[in-house]
Amino acid sequence: MSIETVLAISASLLIIPVLITRWLWFWVFSLVLGLPMIGVWAVYFYQTSQPEYSGSPQGFLGILIMVLISGSLALGMFLRYIRWVIGIKVREIKTAKALDSGGSGSNT
Repeated sequence: MSIETVLAISASLLIIPVLITRWLWFWVFSLVLGLPMIGVWAVYFYQTSQPEYSGSPQGFLGILIMVLISGSLALGMFLRYIRWVIGIKVREIKTAKALDSGGSGSNT
């Protein structure tokens, strides 16, 4: 796998969760990709905890690729959460302004 492919996958896993508008599709996307990644990490940690594990020369590169890919998905999910919180706060501010401007005219 070339570095360009890994970077393209990482970029898409960073951007797609942020662009998904419906929460159902966000969670489906995150679970479909996140659960296998959790499985890969669980197998890796299980294998490295075995007494006969000696590592391999290519091990670091594989770990680096998995950190980049799973980290991109996690960061994309976090950025989507931040986008959600900002959207809620903006709606609260708009609602408060609407209530203030609608109620101030009737008090005089």
